[in-house]
Amino acid sequence: MRKIILRRPAFPLLGTAGAGILAGYVLPAVAGRLCAGGIAAAAVWLFLCYVKKRGIRSGTVYCGVLGLVFLAGMLRENACRIVDAGMPESIRLDAVCTVESAKRTEYGYSCVISSAGLPGRARVYLTESAKAGEVLEGQLEVIRIRNLGNPGEWDSETSGKIQGIYYTGKITEIRRTGRTRFSFAVLRGRVGEILREVLPQREAGLAAAILAGEDSELDGEIRNDFRMAGISHILAISGMHVTLVFTMIQSILSRLTFRRRASVCSLAVVWIYTFLTGGAAATLRAALICTVTALQPVLYGREDRLNTYCCSALLLILAKPLYLRDPGFQLSYICTMSLTFFQEIPGHWFRLPKGIRRILAPSVAVTAGSIPVSLYWFYQICPYQIIVNLLILPCMSILFGTGAAVLAVYPVWKEAARFGAGALFYLLRFLCRTGEIVSGLPGAVLTLGRPKIITLLLYYAAGILLLTGPTCRKKAYAASGAAVFLCMISVVFPRYRTVCTFLNVGQGDCCVIESGRQVFIIDAGPSYSAALEPFLKSRGITGIDAAFATHSDRDHTQGLMKLLRDEDFKVGQWFLPEGELHENRIFASIEAAAGVTRIRAGDRIQGRNCQFLCLSPAEGVTYSDENSASLVLRFTADGLDILLCGDADQAAEELFSAAAGPCEILKAGHHGSSTSTGTVLLEAVQPHLAVISCDREGGYGHPHRETIERLEDAGIRYLVTDDVGAVQIRSFLSKWYIHTGP
Repeated sequence: MRKIILRRPAFPLLGTAGAGILAGYVLPAVAGRLCAGGIAAAAVWLFLCYVKKRGIRSGTVYCGVLGLVFLAGMLRENACRIVDAGMPESIRLDAVCTVESAKRTEYGYSCVISSAGLPGRARVYLTESAKAGEVLEGQLEVIRIRNLGNPGEWDSETSGKIQGIYYTGKITEIRRTGRTRFSFAVLRGRVGEILREVLPQREAGLAAAILAGEDSELDGEIRNDFRMAGISHILAISGMHVTLVFTMIQSILSRLTFRRRASVCSLAVVWIYTFLTGGAAATLRAALICTVTALQPVLYGREDRLNTYCCSALLLILAKPLYLRDPGFQLSYICTMSLTFFQEIPGHWFRLPKGIRRILAPSVAVTAGSIPVSLYWFYQICPYQIIVNLLILPCMSILFGTGAAVLAVYPVWKEAARFGAGALFYLLRFLCRTGEIVSGLPGAVLTLGRPKIITLLLYYAAGILLLTGPTCRKKAYAASGAAVFLCMISVVFPRYRTVCTFLNVGQGDCCVIESGRQVFIIDAGPSYSAALEPFLKSRGITGIDAAFATHSDRDHTQGLMKLLRDEDFKVGQWFLPEGELHENRIFASIEAAAGVTRIRAGDRIQGRNCQFLCLSPAEGVTYSDENSASLVLRFTADGLDILLCGDADQAAEELFSAAAGPCEILKAGHHGSSTSTGTVLLEAVQPHLAVISCDREGGYGHPHRETIERLEDAGIRYLVTDDVGAVQIRSFLSKWYIHTGP
C-alpha cells in the first residue's frame, strides 16, 4: 500500500466536515437517510473487496476517509437537531439549583444555573446578589430561549446552545442552602475575591475579567468604554490569554526540567486554565492549537501551522457543529490566520523603515482580518483601534504576568501580593484611561451596518491575492479594485427604494420605514435592546428623520423612551397625536426632551419621495379612551400604500375608513383584538395583506378569533409576527415583495 502523501491532510478534512454539517443543516429531513446509505455502501464495498481479494489503494482509502468525515458532520448536525427538538418548551418544578456563574446587571443579577430536573442549563434573573457555587432551592419557572426573528438581532438561541443554556426564566421562593465544595466556577469566584482584597473594587472587577473571565463585578462604564474603543476583546478570555499562559509556564519550566516534561506540564496548565475560564470557543481553539503543535512532530512528522489550525478546527466543529455559527470561533481563527500569514507590511505599500513595519504588522493584521466579521455580527467598528491595539497589546503580557504572580503569592505571602498589586493597579488604570479617552474622541464608533456575504468573500479574496507576492501584484490590484468597486455599488445603490419592516417586539407595535435615505419609526414596543436597536444598527442607520407615537401605552412607547435617551441615534422630529386624552406623563417627558409636533386628521408630513397622511384623531370628535384616539397614518411611496391603525377601535375606524381609501398593506389595529379591524374598514381598504403584531402567549389572547374570521371571510392574507418573526415589505420598480423572518 502506497503512503498517502499530502502536505496538509487536515485542510481537506476540515472542508469536508464543514460541508457535511452544512448539508445536515440545509437538508435535515434526508440527512439520516444519506448517512445510513453512505455507511451501507461503504460496508458493501469493503465486503466485495474482501471477497474478490483486491487491494485497496491509499488514494481510495483517503477518499473513503473524506466520505466518512462528511457523514460524521451530517450525523453530528442531525443528532444535535434531534436533541433540541426533544426538549420541552417550558418547565416548572421545585428544584435544587447550583449557580454556575453570576453577573451583575442594571436589572439585578443574571445567573446561569444547573439542576437535576433541568435538561441543559438555564439563565435566570435574581434581584438579590448571588455567587458562583451557591445552592438555591425554590420554584423554577423557565421557557426555551427563542429568537424573535428580526433582521439584525443577536442569535441568542444559538449562543445559548453553544454554552449549553437552553432556558430562561426565574426562581421564586428562594432558599439558600449552602455552597458546593469545589468547581471551576467556585475557583473563578475565588480569584475575584482575592483581587477585590488587594485592589479597589473598580480595578478588581476589570482584573478579574481579564485574568479569569469573572465579569460579575465589572463596571458597566468600563465595558462600554472598551467597546467604543475597539478593545473589548481583552475582556473576553481568548487565545491571547491561553498563549500567554502556555508561553509563561513553558519558559519557566524549561529552565527547571527537560523540555518535553515542560511541554507536558504546560499543556496540563493550559487545559486547567481553559476550563477555569469557562471553555469558550476562542480558548478551546488556542488550547487545541497548543496541544496539536506539541504533538504534531510526533504524529505527522513535521510542524505546519495551517495544518495545525485546520486540525484544531476540525476537532471543535465535530464536537459541536454550532461553533461554525459562533462569532467568537470565527474571529478567533481569522485573527490567528491573519497574524500567521501577515507578519510584515510589504515595503511597496508604505515607505517606512522595516522595524516600524514589523511593529505595526500585528495590529494591522488583526484589524484588517477581523473588521468584516466584526461588522457582520456587531455592525460597528472603531477607526482608532489599530493605534489603540499598538498601545494595549504590549501591556497585556506584563499585566497578565503581574496578575498571575499576585494570585500565586497571595495564599502564602499576602503583604508581597499587595505590594505587587500596586503595579497591577497602575496598569489597569492605564487601560481604563485609554478606553475613556478613545471613546470620547469624535467618530469613535462608526455604525456601518451588516455587509452582504458576497462583500465579505470579495474582501477576503482581494486580501489573499494582495498577499500572494510580487508575481501576482497586478492581478491582485485589479481584483482589489474590482472588489472595492462592487462593494461601493452594493452600498451606494440599494436594490429596494422603500422598505417597511414590522418588527416582532412581543406584545407591542414597532414599524420602521426606509424610503430612499429617509427613515421613519412608528411606535417602538418593549423589546428595544433585542429588536429595534440591533435592527437599526444592522441597516447602518444612525439618523432617524421622524418618530411617531400613536398613543402613550407602554407597549407602543417603551422603546421610544429608550430611543430618546440613546446617544447612538439622532431623531430629527417627533410627532404625537393631538387631544386631551393624549396629555399624560409619557408624552410630557418626550416634549421636555425633544421638539414635538402635535398632529391630527388632515395633516400631511411630506418626505422627499413619500408622504404620511394623518387620518385620526379628528378635531371635534369625542373618543371613548386613548386607544380609540390613536394616531392613524397612511403612508404612500413608490406606488405602495400602507395603513397603520395603532390601537384604534371599530368606532374610530368607521370615521376614517372612507378617507383611508384602498391600500396594499394594513397593519391591523390593537394587535388583532376583536374590537378593531372591523368589516367597514376591510371593505373600504381592501388590503392584499394584513399584518398583526402581537404575542400569542402575552395573556390577552391576541389575535382574537373574530378578527381572523373577518380577514378570512374577506379573502385577505394575514401574517402574525409571533408566528413568522419580522414582516418586511420591499418595493422595487412599482412592485412590492414580502419577506419574513431575519
